[in-house]
Amino acid sequence: MTTTTFSTLLEFPLLESIEPKENLSVPPLTYDTSNLESKVPPGCMNIIKKMRNEIHDISLENEATKLEIMSAQTKINSLKSILDSVRYENEDLKRNKRDP
Repeated sequence: MTTTTFSTLLEFPLLESIEPKENLSVPPLTYDTSNLESKVPPGCMNIIKKMRNEIHDISLENEATKLEIMSAQTKINSLKSILDSVRYENEDLKRNKRDP
């Protein structure tokens, strides 16, 4: 029994890329909601509408957060550049102080 399990495990490739496959795409699920109200009880329809609104709100928040992150990253890069410049200037001043 152990031999069978071991030989089965060897059949799988050991060095498989864990990178996401770019050419594999799953089409988004689509639902025909045009006549959904006639098939779903009103209480459920209210929940569905609330969920749709919440999904929309979360999507807007997500986009706003992405913009804030990009802005913060830009500020961080700018501050890193300034810090590098100050470090270089500080090292230059130290060298000039030692070598009068």
